[in-house]
Amino acid sequence: MSNRRRTRYERELIKVMCVELGENWYGQRGAHSEGVDVLMFKSLDNHPILFMGIRLEVKSKNEVFPFYLNERERQQYNTYFKLYEDKNVETVYAFRKVGGSGEKWRFCRITDFSTTKNGNPTVRQEDTIGMTEFINQLNSINPN
Repeated sequence: MSNRRRTRYERELIKVMCVELGENWYGQRGAHSEGVDVLMFKSLDNHPILFMGIRLEVKSKNEVFPFYLNERERQQYNTYFKLYEDKNVETVYAFRKVGGSGEKWRFCRITDFSTTKNGNPTVRQEDTIGMTEFINQLNSINPN
């Protein structure tokens, strides 16, 4: 897909992550209606036809936390969670704070979501990690 079809924050996330993760990584916009917003890939030196991938769902908000899912987002979350349960494929939510000062990006794996008292999935500030910690976690993954 062309770069123009990405949202501003999807483009920003891909650019920032490619710089932070290094030259073996590249980003691609995901399938909006059927899947995640951004896919990040790392080519593996020991298996040239294999890659390691990260699925990222991008959310941009003025007031990010707590993040409550609307009906469409809840359906999407259920799809992602089923994929995790069935195939062990994790989706990471990337939250972009719009405006203000301070840290712009926070990350939360789908398995780290909290639940409300009614049992609905939600993300609180303490469920998330910052860009530096997220990059460190990715760099520590050994795909062998």
